[in-house]
Amino acid sequence: MASKKDGFMGKLFKMAESITEDNEVDHPREQAIINNAKLWEGRNMVDDLYRALKGATLKLRESYKNSKESYNLFLRYLQMKRMIKEMLSIDETVANHSKGGLPEQKEGEATLDYTFRLISAMERGGHSLTDATRIEKEKEERYKDLSNREINKENYQLQCELHKLIKKYFLLRSVVTELDEDYEDSKDYPIVPRYSMLKSMIKDVMRNPECIAIVQEETMT
Repeated sequence: MASKKDGFMGKLFKMAESITEDNEVDHPREQAIINNAKLWEGRNMVDDLYRALKGATLKLRESYKNSKESYNLFLRYLQMKRMIKEMLSIDETVANHSKGGLPEQKEGEATLDYTFRLISAMERGGHSLTDATRIEKEKEERYKDLSNREINKENYQLQCELHKLIKKYFLLRSVVTELDEDYEDSKDYPIVPRYSMLKSMIKDVMRNPECIAIVQEETMT
């Protein structure tokens, strides 16, 4: 006897199939191929941005752990300043690479509409996601053995994957934004109280659920 969960998953799969079928009607083969190329490159770009912030988070954690070996509080103060500034500089690089960051999803905006608005924003930012020559070459190689239905189905899967990745990116970006604001506020304080503030900031980052999940991911790989 099928469980309620199996029934829900079955409905979800049918919903996905339905959306894919709608996409097949809405997007003829030529457009489906262009969408597929955009989605892959958009996914890869967001993944690069997320991995940069993820790497900065792991580096902050490791640097803080190593700083505990020193009993010189002034030295630790300088080390904590440096590790926070390094993380913020990586975030600034990510923001510059994405022309100020990725646009957020508007309230009530459909996932598909947001996905393509995001890709358009990246294109306007100078990232070419529609290289006609490359797409033409891929049409001869990758897409020749795929049906229009298969391409549209993959497009739907990529939309879901990209949407999840974007959510993870924004969650981590919000952690860094808060760190940046706290760090700026701490500049008004003398060394002794600021030492405790810097320490608290780093611990807040390390205790954040998104950052804990990142550490767990690394441990499992």
